[in-house]
Amino acid sequence: MNGRLSFTSFTFFLFSIILVIFASVPVIAIDYQAKSSIIESPLSINGECPYPLVSLKSTGLSETSTSFCQNGCCLSCPIANNFYKENQIDLIFYALSVVRAISFICVLIIVVSYIVLPNKREHPAITVLCFNISLLIFTSVTFFYMGDIRKIQCADLITQATMRNNALCGVQGMVVVFSTFLLILWCFLLILHLHFQTVWGSNIVQKYHLISHIFVIALSVTFTILPSAMGKISFGFGAVCLVSPGYDNTLFWYPLAIFAIPGFLIHFCTFLFVGKSQFMSSLDYHDDSTMSQDNSNSSRLMTNVTGQEIVRAIRIQWRALMLALILLITYVIYWTYVTIEIGKIAPKNFNPPQPWILNWLNCIYENGMKSKNAQNICSSYAIDNLPKISHLAVAESATATLGICVFIIFGTSVDLWTEWKLYFVRKFRCVTHKNSDGVTWA
Repeated sequence: MNGRLSFTSFTFFLFSIILVIFASVPVIAIDYQAKSSIIESPLSINGECPYPLVSLKSTGLSETSTSFCQNGCCLSCPIANNFYKENQIDLIFYALSVVRAISFICVLIIVVSYIVLPNKREHPAITVLCFNISLLIFTSVTFFYMGDIRKIQCADLITQATMRNNALCGVQGMVVVFSTFLLILWCFLLILHLHFQTVWGSNIVQKYHLISHIFVIALSVTFTILPSAMGKISFGFGAVCLVSPGYDNTLFWYPLAIFAIPGFLIHFCTFLFVGKSQFMSSLDYHDDSTMSQDNSNSSRLMTNVTGQEIVRAIRIQWRALMLALILLITYVIYWTYVTIEIGKIAPKNFNPPQPWILNWLNCIYENGMKSKNAQNICSSYAIDNLPKISHLAVAESATATLGICVFIIFGTSVDLWTEWKLYFVRKFRCVTHKNSDGVTWA
């Protein structure tokens, strides 16, 4: 009874976080739109500046630390999009926002299943539930910007968002940091439990699972508060605000690596142990076949029992192994994407501007006044110095499809849908029984 009570309280706590987040979004969004009404202004924003540059004089804006201007003409926000072909980046993120919404629905199905179905309320299923709740929070960030990605990216026409000039960016950034740490830490906890249970025959993680969950939440909250208190959450490139460049490795990527990489290595060792045990049992069976008939029958019986245990262990392990593998691949892809590609458009490249930026500006000034196609014409001057579209698509798709991948791992289980069938059958029988009891005869 106490276990179910603590489980219900724990689940209610996590869902309260989701409700607070969604309750805050409309208010913050309205506040942001009021402050940035110039974005919807019908007035000319180019003035004497060639398209796609924005005129400070025409808009009445001022240059900030997250904008790039020369001679009264500024790059429109987000800065990186100016160097690609027009709307190329936006189309990618609009498509991925739909994929993220589908991922959200997929994870929601798993979360509801693990909350409603009685067989999913025990450890380690509770850890899987917690992992999926954190993934639900992670995928929900797409609703912060669905339909208008500039709400997250920009504070105004020329200024990129930080948590100081765009409240929505700050909230969304904190949600991403918090949910990412929850994802990695709960996955690590699940892997650790399976390792101790399979290799050492110990249920130590299960014994202290409540303390483990408290530790996961406390650590996630800590690494969310640190960059937030320092004001180091901002938009760099992509569709989300995250820990600001210069602080992201120390406060985000390195702490995640401490758990993500060892977690996968531990689980890989667990899988090797299971494979070795299966191989040794097959050798024992082959050796025993040369013995007497009586001994052979006895040995075969023991081997079959061992083989059944190993097959059962593999069936338990493969879902968690795939989960760890997908998370590690997603983590590595996105980290390398941020480190290698996003560094190309770091603020240091704009102050003073790199030669390729000056060449691009010269092209814009030559063609911008003649045609609004200048951005497409001049993109060739910048393409070799920008984050590659292919790497961008792979990295963003990896995070966008994470919920779909988890649904394929856990949602395709025959046992899950069998439990749903039994659940509805019992509910139907219960309702039918109550109705029959309430029938009165004249």
